[in-house]
Amino acid sequence: MHRDMVELTGVLTAVGDSGNRVDWDAVAASYGLDFPSDYKEFVSFYGEGEIGPGITVQIPGVSPGRLWPGVDRLPEMTRRSFSAKEWKDPESARLYSVDDFLVWGAADDGDVLCWITRGDDPAVWPVAVFSRSEASWDVLPPGMVKTLLGILRADAGECPLSNERLWGAGHATFLHARESRRRQDAGLDPWTGQPDPYAGEFD
Repeated sequence: MHRDMVELTGVLTAVGDSGNRVDWDAVAASYGLDFPSDYKEFVSFYGEGEIGPGITVQIPGVSPGRLWPGVDRLPEMTRRSFSAKEWKDPESARLYSVDDFLVWGAADDGDVLCWITRGDDPAVWPVAVFSRSEASWDVLPPGMVKTLLGILRADAGECPLSNERLWGAGHATFLHARESRRRQDAGLDPWTGQPDPYAGEFD
């Protein structure tokens, strides 16, 4: 297991059912690229679901049993309207293209988490985070799992997300989309497991 994944399993506890089986050869054929190994391990161990609550993690669109939107490029309209002013660091406008963004997650308040799929080695893809409160994209070092660890441990100088609920939390819970749906169908709050008369009404 990737070292970052070993560290993450020590601070991120899965509740109930977790993990997704994915045919990564089929995914590579569909997307035309391979996915980072740390992300593959995350999907195998945790799967499609939510950290927190606050950060959702998506799985490839060709994966069976998928409940949420799959990993995908930014919408064409978003790419067409993208402005260089949206980069937090102006130098990023010279180094990267929004067309290379591949969305793997989202966060509260409309934030987006992506890889910048530049180059053939997914291990070196930077992570890009859009903070809606800042209305800008920030580029972080490679590693989806490292990004999650950095948020939970407040490793960076500042939180890249609009909502700082998980920033420096030290520990968090992972709730798989299947478990969340099961609890809502049973009339339970997906996070507390307690009866909730409004469960599932706002999906």
